[in-house]
Amino acid sequence: MDDLNSTLNRVLMADTDEQANTAEAIRHGFSINAWNFLLQADTHCEVATQQSICPIPGCSSWFSGFINHRGNVVPIYDLGVFLEPEAVKARSKGNTWFLLLGSHPDTAGFIIDQLPSILVDPSMSSEENPEVTPTALKDFIISTWNHNNRIWLEINHKALLEHFKAHTLFNKQQ
Repeated sequence: MDDLNSTLNRVLMADTDEQANTAEAIRHGFSINAWNFLLQADTHCEVATQQSICPIPGCSSWFSGFINHRGNVVPIYDLGVFLEPEAVKARSKGNTWFLLLGSHPDTAGFIIDQLPSILVDPSMSSEENPEVTPTALKDFIISTWNHNNRIWLEINHKALLEHFKAHTLFNKQQ
């Protein structure tokens, strides 16, 4: 299975040097609940189909457990539950994927209900808009972007995952 960046590079590869010089920026984003998140440029990401998650008793509700991805153990987090703990929802197996971020051995994933979006040449928002930033993620949002009249929050996923690792085991609080 290819990662998103290498697949896009192959598909969108410029035929000439002139086309390469005018190439637009391509970014990846994903949506959780009502929020749109933009991954940092050059983030290694991959989508995996849902498989069995091995839960760990006594962990925070937003830590789903671990999956086996190509022989590697990968932690899976439910960002939707982290953002809205009261909105735990049942998911059908056919409509769920794992968005895996980072390279092994540092890979971790989020549960997503729809495939990631490809944003071509998004523009950075000139105004700060704290109303659109989920309170639980305010320390992990780098900037705000606009694309197709939708607001995208650029997330520092590495810092967020470090926060998750520090607060996962035997902690029912966020």
